[in-house]
Amino acid sequence: MEENKLTNSLSTKRFWLSIIIIAISLLLLLLTTNFEDEKWDTAFTAIVGLVGTWVGTVLAFYFSKENFDAASASTQKLVDSITTRDKLNSTLVKDAMIPISKIRFLMLEKGKDLKNYLLKELKEQYLTNFNRLPVLNNDSTIHCIIHKSLIDEFIAEKAIAGAVAQDLTLHDLINSTNYSEKVKGFSTVKESGSLITAKVLMENLTKGNIICSDVFVTDDGTVKTKVLGWITNVEIAKHSVV
Repeated sequence: MEENKLTNSLSTKRFWLSIIIIAISLLLLLLTTNFEDEKWDTAFTAIVGLVGTWVGTVLAFYFSKENFDAASASTQKLVDSITTRDKLNSTLVKDAMIPISKIRFLMLEKGKDLKNYLLKELKEQYLTNFNRLPVLNNDSTIHCIIHKSLIDEFIAEKAIAGAVAQDLTLHDLINSTNYSEKVKGFSTVKESGSLITAKVLMENLTKGNIICSDVFVTDDGTVKTKVLGWITNVEIAKHSVV
């Protein structure tokens, strides 16, 4: 913060110094118009040379400064990218994940139809203080991930089409043409993997209308085994700070 203030202060001072130099140069040029004809050529030549040198110096300074700043920013961005990748690569999933014991999730009851889960009730019970809800099968494997914003979008869309918002169910959401892929917008990884693996999985799955912000940690790294933990884009962002 202090470094930014100092940089801004120096830039302001340099700007006004440049304005003063140019103003003096223009004033000297105006003064030459009052010289006698025989002295005008000599004075004009000398002053134009001086003004040209000053202006050239100012322009060169600013252009070189901009090039230097651009190069510095590009280099810093590259360094940050490398160091961030190294940090994520050295951080194990098991050390960064949210363990299953601390996850607020919905476990589907065996034999209970998805039509019996009202979206309105799910929001009230699970998404009052949270923004996303992992939905697990009764064997603790991952079924889908529901973001609060996705439910709101779905309910609004259906309400406009004439549906009764309070009657909409988890079945309606999961089986809707425009939302079936979105609720499956997650990936899985082993707990022995690194955070960079989770980050790459998110990036590879994010495309079009699908935004992957969740990776679930399972026994074998697939959807076929029980969930052990959860890696979100927020957790990756926190561990990306160098």
